[in-house]
Amino acid sequence: ELRIDRSLLIDNFETYKLSLEKFGLSRESIPGGVRTKQPNDSQYSFLHHKEFSLHNHLYEDIWNENDIYLISSEGKVKRALINYQTEKIFKFVDVWEIPKQCFSKTCNFNASITFPSSELAAVSDGFGCLYIVETSDRSDAKQWKTVYSEEVMGEGREFKITCSLLEDEKLVSGRKLHCILHLIETAVDTTATHRKSSGYETVLEWLVFKEGTEGNWDKTLLCQFRGHGSADYVALEKGCQGLYLISDAEFQFPGVVDKPLSSNEQNGRPSEPDYHWQQTREEVKVWFNISSSTEKTNVQVSAKFNFIEVALKETVLLSGTLCQRIDPELTLWTLHNSKLEVVMQKVESGAMWAYLLKDSSKIGKEVVNEEFVAGIHEKLAHLCSENEEKGDTAMLNSGEMEECDAFGETRFLSRFQITTGKLTHKIVLGSEQWLFQVQVACDQLPAFCIRRDIDGIVWQPIQPQLDSDLFECTHIHTFPAFGYVAASRQDKKFLIAPSSMSYVAIINTRGHVIVFRKTSLSSGSVLRNRKTSTDTNCLFVQNLVNL
Repeated sequence: ELRIDRSLLIDNFETYKLSLEKFGLSRESIPGGVRTKQPNDSQYSFLHHKEFSLHNHLYEDIWNENDIYLISSEGKVKRALINYQTEKIFKFVDVWEIPKQCFSKTCNFNASITFPSSELAAVSDGFGCLYIVETSDRSDAKQWKTVYSEEVMGEGREFKITCSLLEDEKLVSGRKLHCILHLIETAVDTTATHRKSSGYETVLEWLVFKEGTEGNWDKTLLCQFRGHGSADYVALEKGCQGLYLISDAEFQFPGVVDKPLSSNEQNGRPSEPDYHWQQTREEVKVWFNISSSTEKTNVQVSAKFNFIEVALKETVLLSGTLCQRIDPELTLWTLHNSKLEVVMQKVESGAMWAYLLKDSSKIGKEVVNEEFVAGIHEKLAHLCSENEEKGDTAMLNSGEMEECDAFGETRFLSRFQITTGKLTHKIVLGSEQWLFQVQVACDQLPAFCIRRDIDGIVWQPIQPQLDSDLFECTHIHTFPAFGYVAASRQDKKFLIAPSSMSYVAIINTRGHVIVFRKTSLSSGSVLRNRKTSTDTNCLFVQNLVNL
């Protein structure tokens, strides 16, 4: 659940005033230009189009925020040092080069650079080869040294590195490097193909490279995730025990074996559920049909804030992690007429559970609470009419709708566990528009910004503690009305913001940068709104920069 911090919302926001203030520009020519790739005839799907058109050829170093990297058309990795005091770009310096023999391969993908630590880089050349490179201290712009190179996915499988991270940066030897590779391949299950994928799906490969005693690196494939949508956000948590993913389609772990069908299911008859459950806004009930001779002394119920276990002597009737939190001190159970009933009180009152347990082998059936449903119908009765609607009345003029009025597809924020590859946490983001991600600090998960109402809300995922399964996202910043602004810009390509959140910018396809920011008035100056008679000492402005 995403909880809005009301103190970060800006209620008195009116508009972004156009500012004529000029921005200082620093230009540096790149001999031969930047290496770019265009999709070939076999790369025609929506996933391919999105990957190629929205690929950013500038690579930031989260460990050194003054450094920017790119790959030239000749395959040379160039470093630019930005001096924010003088607002100038230092001359580009070549630090590494993709081997020339790779350019003869038929693979066609954009190259990528990631920085898993302050002294390592992971590079994919777009031809199917991955390189682990020793960079030393990158603030000195020394020449990089290749310590590992291989076609890790096999010949002909092109990919990019979405993210990489060292499991423990303090280790000098025996290091473990985790890499998430992003591929677009023909869908394995064509019966469930996403409507935009055209028979293709996104594949995320989780690889681990372990450094040997003699400087060699051994490769291990941990797990693979497949989904028919695009992955907007992929990140590894500190310690590399969990993978975080935001997508418009659910990703599956093919290694998980489905539960075998019972004899009734094989014969076409539904299997009898192991338990029944029911919920209201305040509580959840679970009941079991057991033997009438069962004594109360044989019943064992153990409840924690997100866990429940019900057992009869040595037989476990139910055990697993709950959908949401409960109050264990208010958990009660009764045994009457062969029916064992457990009642749990919700901590988040009003939140409806989509399921009871996560990853349980038991089969449960939810029973709808008729009184609860009747209450909902009664509240919505004023929105309904007893008269039949005629089909000749136009209910909606689609020509009057804009992109900012439309609902997109439902997105999910998911966390997968390294040891099992299974889903441990899931937050439904709804159909709110995805905007961008930003790295606030190198030791934290990347924050992400999505639209809520008209605003752009920045959320910081908080890594679960070792002794707790609680996963939260904290509301850390608000860009007022930016959700609406971004939706109205049909030619937008990139949305960016710095770690300080001092501004947010849209880069469009016409070579323009529109910067939206908050500026303070000079000391002692105050502006008064004539309509509302309110005073303010700041303005929200937008600047247009022509590249």
